[in-house]
Amino acid sequence: VGAGTVLDGETAREVILHDAQFVIAPNLSKSCARVCSRYQVPYMPGCTSVTEAVKALELGAAFVKAFPISDFYGPKLVSVFKTPIPDLPVLASGGITLDNLADYIRRNCDVCGFGGLLTKGTEEEIARNARKIRRIIDQSRTL
Repeated sequence: VGAGTVLDGETAREVILHDAQFVIAPNLSKSCARVCSRYQVPYMPGCTSVTEAVKALELGAAFVKAFPISDFYGPKLVSVFKTPIPDLPVLASGGITLDNLADYIRRNCDVCGFGGLLTKGTEEEIARNARKIRRIIDQSRTL
């Protein structure tokens, strides 16, 4: 279990002391990166530019959260990062659907975060969505 929308070092320390195993943020924060590094907890800051992404790596980020991903940039933001830096570890979250997941996978997104598809509905609906996600990932990787 991790913590999201962690904006600063004070909050990072608080969630880590309450057993967060990772920290995700919509922004890049030097103080948050420092605290996560000190406690050896993976930090995934939100970045919109290659400059921000490189700075995040310099600060010790485990992944770069392509953010905002949903309506603003979509899967293209993954390519913005991966074209000049193919090995950059990219996490995309927010707005990923069954209809656009294949595009994220084809653009070599390393981690795709899902919310409602895996948390809302009956157990069977959630299980069906999980199977669909797995199938889309498998099919997209073989193309």
